[in-house]
Amino acid sequence: MHGSIHCIRFGGEMIDASQFRDNAGLDFPAAVREYFRETLAMVDSGQPFETLAHLDYPKRYWLSGAAPYREQDYEGEIRGILKAAARTGRVLEVNTSRGQILCPDITVVRWWREAGGQAVQYGSDAHQPDKVAEGFAIATQMVEAAGFKPASDPTGHWRR
Repeated sequence: MHGSIHCIRFGGEMIDASQFRDNAGLDFPAAVREYFRETLAMVDSGQPFETLAHLDYPKRYWLSGAAPYREQDYEGEIRGILKAAARTGRVLEVNTSRGQILCPDITVVRWWREAGGQAVQYGSDAHQPDKVAEGFAIATQMVEAAGFKPASDPTGHWRR
């Protein structure tokens, strides 16, 4: 079972992170930080889920024309989530739904390993049959470079 956050309460209303960029005047970095606070609360909540999915969901919908998304800008928040997820024995999802942009990228997967994370798995969020597993080859290169190895079962988690 996966655990993920898509929506946050911000400015008195519920907003899906995919709509952050469509809200004129929204303090985008503050909304992203609130997204990370909600994600940490979910991990710490005791809800039963195995895989932390969509860790950096707002990255997919980053503002056009803004400075690029940088994991380091949210390092404290992300590392806090990773430590909590590792402490609770969860698995980190590497999502390939953005093609060449992996969510999260190698920086965060390395932080995951440093935090004591034991395993990763892939997700493609395929909404069409021909998109299933798209991007897994590049994800494999990244995950291996971060120090994870494949399971003997091809459907198993990649481990340290």
